[in-house]
Amino acid sequence: SSGINAEWPLRPGYLLEIGNFLRQEHSDGFDVNFLSKVADIKDTVKKQTLIHHIATMMNEKFPEQGDLHREIGHTHRIGRVSFDEVIVTMDKMDELCDKSWEDLRNISKHTSSTNEVMKKQHAFLNSVSERINILKVVIRRVKTRYNSLLLYFGIDPVKHFIPPDEFCRVISEFALEYRTAIEAVVLEQEKKRKMRKKKKVPTATLR
Repeated sequence: SSGINAEWPLRPGYLLEIGNFLRQEHSDGFDVNFLSKVADIKDTVKKQTLIHHIATMMNEKFPEQGDLHREIGHTHRIGRVSFDEVIVTMDKMDELCDKSWEDLRNISKHTSSTNEVMKKQHAFLNSVSERINILKVVIRRVKTRYNSLLLYFGIDPVKHFIPPDEFCRVISEFALEYRTAIEAVVLEQEKKRKMRKKKKVPTATLR
């Protein structure tokens, strides 16, 4: 699971719709890195940010929506991990395991096969090799699913590959900006509601 709720696709959809309106142009999509700029782009009339407009529209249509930032906790954690470093670490583990097997084979030439220490070392390396092979399968599957996610967002993983940590940081920061904007919109609406209520209260007339 990507950890993104059912309303997530609507938010970039609104973003694109509002962006097209503000620029008076039509685009079928946008670079995902554009999500990092939505808090800086403002309309020319009220000087409100693009993220404010999208938060306002989403709050009107989905007043009971969940907290996107809280829902994608895995995305925040991925954004703090370099996938390249994971691959390098994996390769080093594999290389060390191969060297250990070679060392064990050299030692076994001068040691009895019934030696208990040798048996334990053999069993340990078997276990390590098995776990490394499992991790390789997991990494391969993660790569495949991540490439599918990029395609879902309209990004060609071959021509325009974005590292997972970079992609997740953009999504994570957008979710935080979105939550802040939603909170501001709700607070603004609550203030307006109180002002309307105040105006309806009749003032006492002096005699």
